Order: sequence, then structure tokens, then C-alpha cells
Amino acid sequence: MAHRVAVFRQITKKIILFSSIFFFFAYFQSCTQNSNTENDQRNWCLRKTDTLWNLLTQTRKNFGYKMDEIAIRKADIDSQLVAAKFFKPDELSKEEQNMLIQYHSVFTVYKPIAGKYKNAVLHAEETFYAIKTLEKSVKDGAYDNRLDEFKSTWNELYKEGMKNLEESTEIATKLNSIEPMYQRLAPKVDELLDRLNR
Repeated sequence: MAHRVAVFRQITKKIILFSSIFFFFAYFQSCTQNSNTENDQRNWCLRKTDTLWNLLTQTRKNFGYKMDEIAIRKADIDSQLVAAKFFKPDELSKEEQNMLIQYHSVFTVYKPIAGKYKNAVLHAEETFYAIKTLEKSVKDGAYDNRLDEFKSTWNELYKEGMKNLEESTEIATKLNSIEPMYQRLAPKVDELLDRLNR
């Protein structure tokens, strides 16, 4: 599984790299074009804004869970593992002991990324409103004679968008790799703790 995750990470990094090269190439190529009218310039800015929307769409594909879901799972698993420590080894079969060891490995994945997942979702939402504001300003003609200012704002949003995409892709890769194990173990651990607590 570790090899599959490593290969998936390499593929993901290559996709992000090629996307980055493509977007920057398109950006600098467009910069060399001279717009003769305000309408042409406004349309150019809107096309550049579409690039930001596309980047955000790719990022949001990495959010397969509700914003707080992973943090809640992490807290639940933590409390279950704490409860399991109070049972004597002879109360658990070898299979049950191994199950709890595997469940702990799920926890070690969730623990460092629970907060990161929520932050990535919030970051994407902030980016959404920033792009929306930029797009409205463009449509209202705010950048008709301020192309350099638009490029500066666009560039910052693009950098933030790429950072968010990279972080969310790494998080999603880890979560997707551990999800089958979580789905398999969670109900079994619930049953085990219910039985032992009777």
C-alpha cells in the first residue's frame, strides 16, 4: 500500500507540475498580447479569471469529506483507543489485539491531517470569495486601465490556488489510502468495546 501511495504521489506531483507549467505558459503568452480596446482587455481578464475558477474546481475535487468529518473521526478513534488501554491483554484475543494495532495506524494518519483538511477546505472557500470579488471587479470595469494591478492580484491568487491544490491533493491521497481500513475496522472496534464494557 505504501508503494501505491508513493507512486500516486509522484503522479500527482507530475500532474500539478504540468498544470503549473501550462497555466504559467498561458499567462505569460497572454501578457505579450496588446489589447487595443477596453472590451478586449476586460475579456482577457475574464479569461484569466476562468483559469482561477478551473484551478479551484480541481482543488475541490479533493474534498470528499465534510469539513469537520476527519477531525471528528480522529477524536472518536482517540477516545476508543484510550478506552481499549484499560482492558487486560487476556481479555482480548490475538486477532482483537491486532485489530486495535491496525486501528491505531488509522489514527496516526488522521492525527496530523485532521486540522490540515479543515484548513484546506477553509482556504478553498476564502479563495472562492476572492475570485468572485476579482471577477465582479473586472466585469464592473475596475481593471480596464489597471492591467498591471489585475496581473498582480491574479498572480497572488494563482500562487495560493496552486498551494491549496498541492496540499489538498496530498491530504486526499493519504485519506483515500486509509479509508478502506477505517471502514473495515471502525464497526468492529465499536462492537468490541461494547462487548467489553458490558
